[in-house]
Amino acid sequence: PVPTPAPAPAPVSAVSAPAQPETGEKKVFALGRKILDFFMPSAAPEGETQDGSASAAESVPAASSSQPAGAAPPVLPSDPSAPAVVPPRVKEDEGAAVAPPVTAYDGSSAAVPPQVRTEETETPVAPPPAAAAENANRPAPVIREFAREKDRYDNQQPRAEEKGNPRPGPSAAGSGIQCAQYELPSVFLLTKQTEVKKEDQSHIEASRDKIQNTLESFNVDGHVSEIIVGPRVTRFEVTLAPGVKVEKVTGIQGNISMDLAAETIRILAPIPGKTAVGIEVPNKESSVVCLRDLMESAVWKESRAQIPIILGRDIAGEVIVTDLAKAPHLLIAGSTGSGKSVCMNTLIMSLLFRFSPEDLRLIMVDPKVVELEMYRPIPHLITPVVNDPKKVPLALRWGVNEMERRYRVMAKVHAKKLSDFNTRPPDPAPVLDEEGEVIPPKLPLLIIIIDELADIMMTEAKGDVETSICRIAQKGRAAGIHLVIATQTPRKDIITGLIKANLPTKIAFKVSSNMDSRVILDLSGAEKLLGSGDMLFKPNGAAGMERIQGSLVTDPEIQKVVDFVKDQVEQNFVSQVVAENVEVKGSVGDDDGDDGAYAATRSAREERFGNRDDDEYDLSNDPEYESPAAKYLQPGDSDLIRKALEIIITEQKASTSYLQRRLGIGYNKSAELMDELEKRGIISAPLPGGQKREILITDGLEEKE
Repeated sequence: PVPTPAPAPAPVSAVSAPAQPETGEKKVFALGRKILDFFMPSAAPEGETQDGSASAAESVPAASSSQPAGAAPPVLPSDPSAPAVVPPRVKEDEGAAVAPPVTAYDGSSAAVPPQVRTEETETPVAPPPAAAAENANRPAPVIREFAREKDRYDNQQPRAEEKGNPRPGPSAAGSGIQCAQYELPSVFLLTKQTEVKKEDQSHIEASRDKIQNTLESFNVDGHVSEIIVGPRVTRFEVTLAPGVKVEKVTGIQGNISMDLAAETIRILAPIPGKTAVGIEVPNKESSVVCLRDLMESAVWKESRAQIPIILGRDIAGEVIVTDLAKAPHLLIAGSTGSGKSVCMNTLIMSLLFRFSPEDLRLIMVDPKVVELEMYRPIPHLITPVVNDPKKVPLALRWGVNEMERRYRVMAKVHAKKLSDFNTRPPDPAPVLDEEGEVIPPKLPLLIIIIDELADIMMTEAKGDVETSICRIAQKGRAAGIHLVIATQTPRKDIITGLIKANLPTKIAFKVSSNMDSRVILDLSGAEKLLGSGDMLFKPNGAAGMERIQGSLVTDPEIQKVVDFVKDQVEQNFVSQVVAENVEVKGSVGDDDGDDGAYAATRSAREERFGNRDDDEYDLSNDPEYESPAAKYLQPGDSDLIRKALEIIITEQKASTSYLQRRLGIGYNKSAELMDELEKRGIISAPLPGGQKREILITDGLEEKE
């Protein structure tokens, strides 16, 4: 029998929905093909690309099939809901320039009056007139949908190879999350800046004249050579005559501040990279730096940073984007109300706008409970937000183990760092890790964010926290693990020397004293900041600092972004992150590392004494415990007394402040230990004249040796 021929496929209607939902590039091409088929059915085969879709240039339909050859196609009808097309235009700034050149900040780019420059405006292109009958026959819904998808594709999700934006891949190897249909947030979720305040020109000229008069009053031979107006401060650059010391300018800082009637001024003597001294004066009118304006800038869109983080605008109004991969760890400190929390939110938003959950996993530590609570629903979290300070050492311990595991996995495929691991060619045969699992083709970045370090460092686990932070900071970069640590208590007992040395990139907001600034930056200056986002940024390896006005992101904006990402992918937690029975494994290549020995010792203790705190252990009854202080311990002594005895015996130093620093405890607790040791005859009473206490025992050290 002759087979019945298959029925011809039904023609595709210009307004019909696609067979299955599509997103991104495929959806744009599909919609463009529909429009092309509707207006130019004969030209559709010639306009197909290699993948069978209409090219972007041919997605714009002609007005009619009878249009003359070579004529430009008409512009599609504009949609009120779609973003307006923004053409560049040329304008000339008004107003006369002052004697030195003034660089004025206008919220979008730096302007040097009087100059002609090109800037973006919000003037939409008016569509050409068309007959009402022609518009009635056009598939308006499809055209509007095409315009929206095309704009989303072109502006909001730039290509990875062009914009440095890691595009989500089809698999979630190593992250446990499937993100094939994941869509990055749009900048339209953020609020656009509507008003830009500019510093009054007459006020700038008056400040310049006052600075010049003050220099002449103190016989400082110099003149104001340039003025740069920023969002929050104006920098007056003073060029000195040959032979004039810069110390003459810094010596009259108080007089300059008094003559200007300024709240505070900051002097850079000299400005790094320039032959001038900078005098930074607060603006009378401050301008707000919004996050959306920064994300719409070319600096952000075209950034090729591996982990781009938006900071804000510098004193010249330029957008500042740093690379966390090069940092590779970040320390943020500042007093209450200085802008530290907003900076943390800006950092997290930068990550959410660039990475899918398969490319990035987060561990968030928030002892204050309320700072990072808004991010609890996001799918990027590898564990729920950690609020209990007692669980922080567990999370950091898991981070150390994950770092070591990644090194062992990368060694299996001969990759030196995470970027080499993720871009390696496909394995010819499955490669198994030490647990017999197939090594995935890709591992996500892991960023550990700690909002308040002080609450954690004041617990009894301070030593474990400090050790884990230092280990991750020393080796985490190549494994794709990065730390972001913030605190509003920049003291030496919180930001210890080890922590500060291993977190090379630092951001300092306004602090209360010169000493706090030196704890953060090793330099003074943060005490002279204005607050509310005014920061000093010290990159890794840089000798100087950069003054930046941080961007502002509000809670409603954050909530919109969180709602957008949380509905796309379900959360997938790793229960071992805060598991109490996780032991720290030795480093790669260590047969019997110190960490493994410590874990084994602790397990043995728990078998003998139960799962209790260290202070509950009766160490004098432990037959396997050997210590130079063992003979001086009494039944019921805590581990803290043992450690204090060991320090005094082995190091032959006995003072309240020394024990406080070595044990990481408060002054009152350290004083109680000293009084107890004095009662036992271990140390002498305080000697007159402020002399150091004498150590009355020495045989412990001799027996140990």
